[in-house]
Amino acid sequence: ALELLKFIKEDDAFKTIPFMLVSSENRLSKLEEFKQAGVAAILPKPFEPLHLSRALNASLDLINHDELELELFDVHDVRVLLVDDSKLARNHIRRVLEGMGLQRIKEAENGAMALTYIKDEP
Repeated sequence: ALELLKFIKEDDAFKTIPFMLVSSENRLSKLEEFKQAGVAAILPKPFEPLHLSRALNASLDLINHDELELELFDVHDVRVLLVDDSKLARNHIRRVLEGMGLQRIKEAENGAMALTYIKDEP
């Protein structure tokens, strides 16, 4: 995940993309690495749907500093790249995202696959 985040933040074409980390990582030193690398929000696993919504809003705030709310976006336009090595975790997160109205969700099972998607998608 850290390699994917660094790639996104170092590439001019992608550096404005908000990156939200959903992780079972609990070591403060590791989480600090993600913060320093530019992660917009960190959501610990397990989580409640309300927590995911708040983390998404925190990520969207980075796009526009006018206190954007997810409800103000056309959810059909929001694209999500969901990366997790656990199919079970991806399924759970996908269901929560879909319950929020998000439909443009692409899944990757690892950072390398996610990088391929990012490079191939405009």
